[in-house]
Amino acid sequence: MPVENLTPVSSLGWAGAAAAPLAARLAAKAPGMAVFAVADPAEAARRQATRLVKTYFARNGSEWTLRGAVEDAETHRTVQPIAGPADSPATIGVALASALWNGSAAQSWKPEAVEALGRAMLLPPAQAVPFYKQAVDADPSLEEAWLRWIQTLAATGSRTEAEDVLARAPKTSALAVLAANLTGSLAARTSALKASAEANPSDWETWIQYATVASQARQYREGAAAFERALSLNPGSASLHNDAAYTFELAGQHERALRAARESAKLLPGSVNPLDTLGEIHAMAGEFKEAEKAFLDAQAKDPRFLGGALAVKAALMRRLAGDQQGADKLFGGTTGVIARAQWDYSSGRRPQAEAALAGSNLAAAKAQLALWRLPEGDPVGARKRIEEGAALATKPDEKSLLSLAQSLLTGNVANPYLKGASLLLAGKAAEAVPLLEQAAGSLRTGQSSHVPVLLAWAYLETGKQQEAAELLKSWPIPRSQAEDYLEFLTYPRAVELRKRAGIPVK
Repeated sequence: MPVENLTPVSSLGWAGAAAAPLAARLAAKAPGMAVFAVADPAEAARRQATRLVKTYFARNGSEWTLRGAVEDAETHRTVQPIAGPADSPATIGVALASALWNGSAAQSWKPEAVEALGRAMLLPPAQAVPFYKQAVDADPSLEEAWLRWIQTLAATGSRTEAEDVLARAPKTSALAVLAANLTGSLAARTSALKASAEANPSDWETWIQYATVASQARQYREGAAAFERALSLNPGSASLHNDAAYTFELAGQHERALRAARESAKLLPGSVNPLDTLGEIHAMAGEFKEAEKAFLDAQAKDPRFLGGALAVKAALMRRLAGDQQGADKLFGGTTGVIARAQWDYSSGRRPQAEAALAGSNLAAAKAQLALWRLPEGDPVGARKRIEEGAALATKPDEKSLLSLAQSLLTGNVANPYLKGASLLLAGKAAEAVPLLEQAAGSLRTGQSSHVPVLLAWAYLETGKQQEAAELLKSWPIPRSQAEDYLEFLTYPRAVELRKRAGIPVK
């Protein structure tokens, strides 16, 4: 937490502002303990802190002192008192780091550099930039000032200047991660985060970041190992178990994935999300009956979760298990005409689905009909439906859907996902591959999306059967509601793609 200034000199606020992040950086390598600076208890809770360090500094004559306590984050009871001297306001952070870990480096930054850093932290971004520059000019070894200076430049739109400053900065693991983030290269981010995690072995947040980007880069074994490391450091995190479950499954560790999902449910007994995750893990493994049960258990616990999508997920599982009639019954609770038509269309009842929407005066219905025309090779029909919808659209979401249809029809869109899908529908799979790879690289681990199936389709069309099989082995992660209008792109096509890739279809 920020170190409070209890001296009568209000202008010393900079000392308290700089102290916490500097102390966290000095104590970063403390064994068995991850230390980070936060602005308030709410941020600490979001980052799953187990302890809060609340301190203040004061002056007694010519002596500076640091006082406070380490508190249990849940009970707020004192776990450890903090008391010690500081040489000056600029060394409050060093004193705090020593109080937290006696092995922290006895760092001595130039006082004027620490003061400039602290003053910058108290200012709006645009006004802070000159002070960050002042800090690194005074002491180039002050990594925190370099990081914040570059981050501030990038956040305020001065990308070129940020890159110029980065080129002059020290070559540290933290700055390497920042450099990789600026480039946007998934390979660079993976490499930099791996180095940073290994340099800070107790920092579970960095291990999680590395695990996440490794998974995005389809380095699933490495991602699973990194999640295991994070879990060993923070075993009580329900969300961490939940997120790790997907990577374990993608790494081929099915039983480990199930254990992680169940541990998340145990840690959060009142939450529906772990049950939903359990269903998705079963679904990814092709265990459709088990997945259906998990989704129905989750729905029974909270029918409102995901806007009622759990029943649809259960129906999808029943359909994938080969029981269309039973799937229709599970889906029966959905009364929306468009949702029902989408279900019928993806279930093979295309004439019935199109007839249900043909007489509708809903702009969204026209958008869906336009989208359905695309894989049929009917751009004229698609364009006609878009024009009909445009005449009816009044709401932003309706206009957005029509814009989606127009983007897929023309391919005139910057979004890599939609551009790639448009090229794929136009029979230009080779051109679609790099765009869909880019879209897949930006997905969160376990995120529901049609992108992996579309990329596998593009791979198969370009002779990359092994790459396609790798993606399709983990299908299907049930669709997300945001992509219902695009479900026709992947179902039932994914079943046929699995056969083409040589994967047995259960």
